[in-house]
Amino acid sequence: MLKPEFGKILKFLGDKKKVLITTHDQVDLDGLSSCLVLKHLLEQLLEDQDISLIFSEFSKPTKEYLEKFKFKFKDFNVSFKQNLDKLEVDVVLIVDTNSLDRLSLEGKQWLLQEELPFIFIDHHINSYENNVHNREDLNIIDENFSSAAEIIHELSNA
Repeated sequence: MLKPEFGKILKFLGDKKKVLITTHDQVDLDGLSSCLVLKHLLEQLLEDQDISLIFSEFSKPTKEYLEKFKFKFKDFNVSFKQNLDKLEVDVVLIVDTNSLDRLSLEGKQWLLQEELPFIFIDHHINSYENNVHNREDLNIIDENFSSAAEIIHELSNA
């Protein structure tokens, strides 16, 4: 059960007004869906937070899926940023990877330059590098889950 870990994240986010959620470069469906659901979940649980999504490049299958999805569900709107310019953020949640090397080069450089605290939520073998800005005590990295989406689903039931 991830309830205690998620509770710690929620407590930490309580005084953070601007939360950014992102995932690895070449965004796959696991990264995309995990970010979308996590954003919705946090909007339900936290008050007065500005929660944003940012994605770099989508993988080819993800682009194809989004095109079909938008065609079928015309009223469904997903808003996200693709540009880091003038982005004001207090904390970054990084989903479906636990390595800054999997972020776009621009994203990794921006994150390190801004010296923002960040938290990993991931299902891959733990490979995160020690970084003073990583809130290691809040990371949720669990290889027993088959996907990041499965972890987010578990968090939504916490």
